[in-house]
Amino acid sequence: MSERGNASKSLVTSITRRAGWAALLATTLAVIGLNAPSPSFAEDKKAIKVGIISGEDEDVWRVVTAEAAKKGLTIETVVFNDYTQPNEALERGEIDANAFQHKPYLDNQIKTQGYHIVPVGYTGVWPIGLYSKKHAKVADLPEGAVIGLPNDPSNEGRALHVLEHEGLIKPSC
Repeated sequence: MSERGNASKSLVTSITRRAGWAALLATTLAVIGLNAPSPSFAEDKKAIKVGIISGEDEDVWRVVTAEAAKKGLTIETVVFNDYTQPNEALERGEIDANAFQHKPYLDNQIKTQGYHIVPVGYTGVWPIGLYSKKHAKVADLPEGAVIGLPNDPSNEGRALHVLEHEGLIKPSC
């Protein structure tokens, strides 16, 4: 790709990311606002505890927390580094909500773990991608390269779709 093409792609990615973050923020505040605690809840609770995943989510939630504070709502984020922990914590009542998963993942967790949790709204779902510390592009992967996949059914399917799209695997049917 030309230097100009890279700059154009970078700009589109930057604009798309900003739009995505803005949509996430607006959706999150709307969901929290629609499900805002009653006055008696507010007297008992100093903050709403929301479970999130470490990494890029932390950046997003810093903005969400600041914007919510402007509306008089205190959000305390609880950061997890494992995708199973936020639902476990929510089920045990250690947090009030979590925001990290798409609906197929939640449905699978409810089915396999027997959780009694329900979705109350939607937030952003980050695209899945290929990442490497050794190779700059897919074409650089050597024959027989080892690729890690997510260990849950809903995200494993997404990952396999990316590998197929990049020509690294072919469907067997």
